[in-house]
Order: sequence, then C-alpha cells, then structure tokens
Amino acid sequence: MSITTVVFDFGNVLGFFSHKKAAEQLSAYTHLTPEQIKTAYVNTDLEDEFEAGRISSDEFRQQVRQLCHLQCTDAEFDLAVADMFWPNPEACELVPILKSATAYCC
Repeated sequence: MSITTVVFDFGNVLGFFSHKKAAEQLSAYTHLTPEQIKTAYVNTDLEDEFEAGRISSDEFRQQVRQLCHLQCTDAEFDLAVADMFWPNPEACELVPILKSATAYCC
C-alpha cells in the first residue's frame, strides 16, 4: 500500500494565528478595545459558522460589524481579520519532504 495523501490541520500546524492580532487591527475601526472585540465576537460561534459554510462572508462581516460597532470597508475588515495568520516554517518545510518521501514509499 502506498501513501497518496497526507492531510495537515492548518490552525497552529501549518500556520499560526492570533485572535488578539485580529482584534487589535479591528479596534482601529471602533471605540471598543481589542479585548472587548475578542469578547464580542471571538467568544461566539460566528467563526465556526463561517468556516463551516453556514453563513456567508457578507453575513459574517455584517454580524461582526454589528457586534463590534465597526466602521470599515469590506477590504479593511478582510485585511484586519486575514492578517492574523503567519506560517509555521518548520511544518511548511516538512511538506515538500513528505511529498518526495511518498514517491519512494512502499
């Protein structure tokens, strides 16, 4: 039997993320502090609903904007939220090694 697929979890495996960083960036568009933003939306199930596809990007933005009293464009919102990720170099370096190893496996 040969290995044809290796699956990685993204969050804190291939890439790291920080809700604190996202909240700090969103705080530029509201009177709320980063901690209040985290409490308002990170401690809800909104991200899970969005990531599972149960709500759209527009619905996610609208609900977070409402909860956090945000005054920003879609582009500003998207950048503030998406810019909370950065790569895990050790795991990322492992991916091509595993790819070449599976070619010779079994």
